[in-house]
Amino acid sequence: MLKESGGDSPGEFSHIVSTGPRNLAELYTKILDKSKNPDTAQRILYIAAGATRPLSLREINVAFRIRQNQTTIADIEDYSSGSESTVKDLCGLFVRIIDSKVYLVHQTAREFLIRGILPGKGNWQYTLCPMDSSFILADICITYLSLEDFEQDPLGSYQGIGDYVQRYPLLNYTASHWAGHFH
Repeated sequence: MLKESGGDSPGEFSHIVSTGPRNLAELYTKILDKSKNPDTAQRILYIAAGATRPLSLREINVAFRIRQNQTTIADIEDYSSGSESTVKDLCGLFVRIIDSKVYLVHQTAREFLIRGILPGKGNWQYTLCPMDSSFILADICITYLSLEDFEQDPLGSYQGIGDYVQRYPLLNYTASHWAGHFH
């Protein structure tokens, strides 16, 4: 906020400090309210918060774009262009990208999103249901594993597994975790 203000006077500093968020919930709400596309941001947050492990940019991009009506990897619109700027534009400072892996900024961010017994404030707090997140990820995993590519281009030998996983960025995650999300 200080960088964005452009002013460096003591009065400007006092105004920013006195009008800033009073707690983490207000801060997280303010960050997420800046999203250019809240529905898209929410889907990314469902995936990031519900995933068993941090996903790479390529993995989260495929997971975000895949839909049930797609039958091949080529059907997934622009799946290869998982960019850091896209994720940051949608989720802002709520996510961190370290070594091309997407993380929520802190464990408290996950707690802010996940629905508990108390009602949330604003458009974001307690909006993610763990069961919905598991359903979304199970659907992503099963849809991905059902792509025709895996029938038409099966893994020939164990030696080629590195290239195969590189060609199919979400394969490792979906094959390892689909059952856990499906429970």
